[in-house]
Amino acid sequence: MWLGRLDFTRNDIRKKLLWYSSFTCIVLEGLSFFLIKTISPYIGRDIAIYIFSTKPMPPNLFYILSSSSTAIIVIILCIYVTEIFTKNVITKSLILTGQMALTHYIGHVLFLFVLAAGNLLGSQTLYISLMWSIVFFIIVIIMSYIWRSRLTRGPIELLMRKYSDQ
Repeated sequence: MWLGRLDFTRNDIRKKLLWYSSFTCIVLEGLSFFLIKTISPYIGRDIAIYIFSTKPMPPNLFYILSSSSTAIIVIILCIYVTEIFTKNVITKSLILTGQMALTHYIGHVLFLFVLAAGNLLGSQTLYISLMWSIVFFIIVIIMSYIWRSRLTRGPIELLMRKYSDQ
């Protein structure tokens, strides 16, 4: 919650966060590697990886801190890129898509439900899954652009505002 209250329009805050997050990520990845290598002979490689890995499974402290740092880096880099390409139609489309994230999240669940109901998810290859993802993402970008050219918020976002009295 602290992070969400920061003023990301201030360049000094972004630079500090980018530096701290990069430093934290590098130190944690290095520390993870070092601890796995040095402790493995004593407790076993599998246990050392289980405790000190930065992989998502199991989600331990190293993973949480390292992935959080990486996420902050990506967010800040995205802000820098959008400032450079402010007038670009792709940038504008992606911004509009991001502003309707809740609608798209619910939409992707419904989309997967339809695919599952039609037995289209069974034993698909990675290539087919990737193609479905790309098709869905392109549809979402186009629909966001069309929707937001007419209304200020997405359908789920409008409902949330209406029922939360905002």
